Amino acid sequence: MPKAGSGFMRAAGSAANSILGRRGGNWTVADLQDATRSVQRLYAHAYRSDAVTLDSRGRIVGYGRGFDRFADQAEALAKRLSRDVLLIDREAERHYRDMSRMARSIRASDAERREFEQTYRGEKLLSGRGGSSKGDASEVAREMARMGLLSHEAAALGNNVDVMNAVNSALNAAKGRIYTPVSKSGSATDFESDIFMGLVEGYRPVASAANRRRKK
Repeated sequence: MPKAGSGFMRAAGSAANSILGRRGGNWTVADLQDATRSVQRLYAHAYRSDAVTLDSRGRIVGYGRGFDRFADQAEALAKRLSRDVLLIDREAERHYRDMSRMARSIRASDAERREFEQTYRGEKLLSGRGGSSKGDASEVAREMARMGLLSHEAAALGNNVDVMNAVNSALNAAKGRIYTPVSKSGSATDFESDIFMGLVEGYRPVASAANRRRKK
C-alpha cells in the first residue's frame, strides 16, 4: 500500500487551495483550514486505495479498486463544502485594505488606548500604535474622509477615543461586506458540481507527483 507522506500532503493542500477559489477567484469557503484537511484526507485515502492507475508520464490509464469509493467521498465532500461557500466582493476587499492601511497609522496615547479597549464593543481592529504614524486618530480620520474611506461625520467627532471607536466600527462594517454566504442566496448547489470536478481532476497531479517521488 503506497504511503501518503509529507510531500503528498503538501501537494494535496496546494490542490485544495486551488480548487477552493483562493487564487484571485470570486469565492472561497468559510473554514479553509478545515476544508484543506478534508481534501488531504480524501486524497490520502484515494492514494492508499489505488483509486486510479497512472502511466509513467502521470496520465490516468485506468481506475483502481478504490475509485468508486473515492468518487462517492468526493461527491459528499463537494456537497458539504458547497454549503460553506462565501462569495468575495473584490472591490469591498480593496476598500477594506485601503482603510486598514490608513488606520494602522493612528497614534494614540496609552490612556486613549486603554479607554478605547474599555469602551468599544466588538472586534477591535485598531491598536493605536502606528509605527510610521501620521498622527492622532482625528488627524488620520480627516485624511481618510478626504480619500472617501470614512464619513466626514465620523472624522469630525473631535475626541480621539470617539474617533477610534468610529473608525473601528467603519472597519468592521467594511470587513463584513467582503464575504457573503452563498447559502443566503440559495445557490449553494451551483458550486457543488464545480467543487466535485475540481476534487476529482485535482487528484491526478497530486498522485502523479507522489508516484514520481516513489520511483526516485
